Amino acid sequence: MCLLLILGGDIEVNPGPGFYCGVCSKLVKKRDKAVECDGCVKWVHTRCASIDNAEYKLLQLSNPNDKWYCPNCSSPCGICAQMVLGTDPAIECDSCKNWIHNRCSQVDDIHYHHIQATNCVWICPTCSQSNLTTTFIAPFSQNSNPNVGLNHNGDQNVSVTLAETPSRSKHIPGNKTAHKKEISLVSININGIRGKKLDLQAFLSVTEPDVVALQETKVDDSITTSELFPSCLDYTIFRNDRTLGGGGTMLLVKNNLTPSRVSNLTDGSESIWAKFSINGTMHYVASWYRDPDAPSEHTSLLREQLSKIMANHKTRKQPCFHILGDFNFSRIDWLTRLNKDSGLCLTNSSGKLLLDIINDFAADQLVNFATRGDNTLDLLITNSPSQYIEVSPLDPFSDHEALFCRLKCLLPNIRQSRRLIWQFSKGDYSTMRRDTRTFALGYFNGGQNNRSIDENWQLLKSFLERTVKKNVPTKLTRTRTSLPWVNDGIRKLIRRRDKLHAIFKKTRKNNIHDKWVELRKKVKREVYISHTNYINGMTGDIKNDTKPFWKYINGQKKDKHSIPPLQTNGKLAITDLDKALAFNSQFTSVFTKTVFSIIPFRRPSGTRMADISISTHGVEKLLKGLNKNKAVGPDNIHPWVLREIASDFAPMLSHLYQQSLSSGRIPVDWKRANVCPIYKKK
Repeated sequence: MCLLLILGGDIEVNPGPGFYCGVCSKLVKKRDKAVECDGCVKWVHTRCASIDNAEYKLLQLSNPNDKWYCPNCSSPCGICAQMVLGTDPAIECDSCKNWIHNRCSQVDDIHYHHIQATNCVWICPTCSQSNLTTTFIAPFSQNSNPNVGLNHNGDQNVSVTLAETPSRSKHIPGNKTAHKKEISLVSININGIRGKKLDLQAFLSVTEPDVVALQETKVDDSITTSELFPSCLDYTIFRNDRTLGGGGTMLLVKNNLTPSRVSNLTDGSESIWAKFSINGTMHYVASWYRDPDAPSEHTSLLREQLSKIMANHKTRKQPCFHILGDFNFSRIDWLTRLNKDSGLCLTNSSGKLLLDIINDFAADQLVNFATRGDNTLDLLITNSPSQYIEVSPLDPFSDHEALFCRLKCLLPNIRQSRRLIWQFSKGDYSTMRRDTRTFALGYFNGGQNNRSIDENWQLLKSFLERTVKKNVPTKLTRTRTSLPWVNDGIRKLIRRRDKLHAIFKKTRKNNIHDKWVELRKKVKREVYISHTNYINGMTGDIKNDTKPFWKYINGQKKDKHSIPPLQTNGKLAITDLDKALAFNSQFTSVFTKTVFSIIPFRRPSGTRMADISISTHGVEKLLKGLNKNKAVGPDNIHPWVLREIASDFAPMLSHLYQQSLSSGRIPVDWKRANVCPIYKKK
């Protein structure tokens, strides 16, 4: 029978394993559009390589002038983060293994040729290490392959650094669709966050990890989240505090991932879960803590959590889960999966139950080094082990090593939108007052009483918009995503401290350990001094301007969270517009419609109120008393402008008020207000 099947020609004798994409690691099927890299010999989906259908059709023509750069084997610049292409002169650092553009390292053509021609020592601008580099990318010429690096060691020229497939693909220069190729995850047993919040804030401001899992936070609901993490760090923060002191977990996820809390997975366990979607795949992340004396039933809760996750995705693409935390299983040898003390099989109390859960859900544990003493207590459990490109120790915040993990994925790099800021303190108010007097002559032209209240208001509003646009300068700015007191000096110290820690973990030399400990103390001291100086400098001018002081105090007193994604009519509202529409629909649905037919009619009383007269002097006095530091309303008229032109603008505004009282009408704009939803506790 087997011989007949083979002779039939319908079955391959040895089909072998399938081909997997070098970027997303998913199977490349026959119907998928993909290209193969000649450098790393891996297939890449066209969607992963940002190749559209038109370009893909051109690749099938086998034009030798068409080429592409493989996202799997090309490398980003260590300074500007842009891809180092074969046409770009660049150098690879032997210490940090980062490629650096010549323009980023300020190496001109003359020095670059000297470095290639001789064994020169150069200083890497990213790690500040001197090294004898041997890997370059030469400038493109007609006689050279633009994707071949120069391994300068004698007369050799053999190091291929960037892949080229002339017959398959084409790279389009100037493509502005930037993608982030990985996300970073950090797990820290903080052992009390309140006394270490400044060090943790500085660490987050410098390294900017996408996901941070904290264990043993040791805080309760009396400590607000804003006291621990300023909003400028750009994290969505989820907490699961222990009520009786000690313990507690926390999860920080970058806002650009649009995370949401998974509340039905925390019952009974000391963990916190969140989820976010990347390219259609749902990712679940968790911060887990298991007490050393916890019974085996506590570990069984992890099985229940994973079962719920998989049950929610039966008919859809299977999700990825990433569990970071301190599990306190000291007897597990993660290389042999046996009891470290006896060499025998594990029991439920020593970790067998956890291993069964990992095996049952086709997951793996990726931490293969000791995190506290000689024991591996802090773990990373995931069902996507092949997607991780690094799992390494970080400088510890307690007696546990921190974990740093890099997960390979293609994430769109969303640029932060810039905001327009009006610089009212630099306005030309002399010209503005002169324009106001000229406009007043046209306003009081004898027809002011013949115009409606809305027409007069629109005239005033349009004039204010024109004169502000003409006389007040503007600037574009972005929201600060770093701490103002974390200066460049502190950033360099933190990076140097982390590098010394990594060197010590590899070499275990006493002199390296002493330097690392001394540098840790220096970082802690500099962080405290810089933060103290920032606070003292902010409160120095409190008599003249109290706004910065109270902004800091109020930021420490109350939490400022963005509105999470809302579930409405079976859909998830994620954008600001969708959230506003969802709230508006909810607010309007609870109002009671007025039935005018049942309103009783009452005759006017005998007494009549005297007419109210609005004086120009009174309006001018009120305008001059406006607080110029207050924010604008829905009409976008700033109190600073009204205060500066009060004398010239008061006659027109007093006429508008008098017209409103006499006619019993108000402009439509005055009926508008900014409505803010306030959460009401149950």
